[in-house]
Amino acid sequence: MGQGLWQQLHYYFDVTNSYVTRKLYLLLLPFLQSGEWRQTLNDSGQVDSPRYNLFAPDLYIPCMSFITFLLFTGINAGSRGEFSPEVLGITGSAGIAIVTIEVVLIYGGFYLLQS
Repeated sequence: MGQGLWQQLHYYFDVTNSYVTRKLYLLLLPFLQSGEWRQTLNDSGQVDSPRYNLFAPDLYIPCMSFITFLLFTGINAGSRGEFSPEVLGITGSAGIAIVTIEVVLIYGGFYLLQS
């Protein structure tokens, strides 16, 4: 189970520095993207990893943005003189709980709509 899960997650974190730069550029300025927004397939018919395909889904950027949010929350609390390690734990737990609730609601909506 653990090896299979790692192989599945490895695909979403297989990124390079140039990929992250190009993907952030695409996310911030999508109207400057010319051409088709298509995912490319490799020789075996699978979607290429994010390393080779700008339009492939990845988890690196969302994870790093969540960690950056936690760090800025800690810096903000520290600048007000209210920092404690619990601030990071509470903020992280609340963020994960909110995302989990959103996913459950989306799956519930799809189930109810039979999509």
